[in-house]
Amino acid sequence: MGELLLYLSGLTGFLMAWAIGAQDVSNALGTCVGSKAISIRQAIFIGGLFEFLGSLMGGDVAHTISKGLVKPETINQNIPLYVMVMFCTLLGTFCWLAFATYFSLPVSTTHSMVGSILGLGVVLYPLGELNTSTLARILLSWLTSPLLGFLISYSIFYIIHRYILTKPQPETAAVNLLPLFYSCTIGILVLFMCVAGPATLRTSIPKGLLICASTCIVVGALVHKSLGRSPTNHHQQKKHLGKQQLASNDESRIIRVISKDNNDTRNDSRDDAYDPKANKTKQRDQNNNNKPKLQALKMKILNGDSLVPVVGGGGDGEGG
Repeated sequence: MGELLLYLSGLTGFLMAWAIGAQDVSNALGTCVGSKAISIRQAIFIGGLFEFLGSLMGGDVAHTISKGLVKPETINQNIPLYVMVMFCTLLGTFCWLAFATYFSLPVSTTHSMVGSILGLGVVLYPLGELNTSTLARILLSWLTSPLLGFLISYSIFYIIHRYILTKPQPETAAVNLLPLFYSCTIGILVLFMCVAGPATLRTSIPKGLLICASTCIVVGALVHKSLGRSPTNHHQQKKHLGKQQLASNDESRIIRVISKDNNDTRNDSRDDAYDPKANKTKQRDQNNNNKPKLQALKMKILNGDSLVPVVGGGGDGEGG
């Protein structure tokens, strides 16, 4: 019986690995694939590699699920029964994940396993044998996780929208903020490794914060230096300077055209000062002639994405 249970547990473990890939990896990398940042093939490779590496880092969650919900002294009284409980937990969790995956429902593997263990624990053990303090912390995390996720994602998008998307040059603004995003991401990962990683890497929280701050400074400086030498960045700066130069030339051309038209109008006004009616007619004709010329130059600047203000008034085209 024990050998058969071992083989069945191994098979169920493989099925759980498939279910975790269909659920947790999809939840983590689905947004990356949906935004076209990576392909499905790349998502499968990244998920498989880092899910395996993550299983080697620490193991606190596995310890909480396996021995934290039921008191250890209760487990030690009947080990074979608890082995059967863990096998049923794996099988029940897989069945639920397979059902949710079939109907495209995003669910949590950890929540499913906690529910399975809790259900079996209520049936097999008295309520007093369950670790209520650990269960309360788990339930509290279920409530705080969506709220914290909301606050963090809102803050990140607000920064992107405020300091990148609404800027006149969003590409340049994004390049300027990349060192901040890189340093914060790597710093948080280093802090996690120092606080909740493998036992050989764990340190105290103050020391972990110091290492995190140092990592952020170093990574930010390296990324900033790398972006400063990037050919793409130089190309964008050259392109931006070219647009500014073109806009400046167009502005100078408009000023010259308007000045010439104004001088011609004043000269004609002096020549026809003795005839007010003729002077008024020429002024009106001059204004009408200036309209298409100024409008064409203004449209040229707009088509060139120029940010230089158009000189020469509004759409009435009056130059005198």
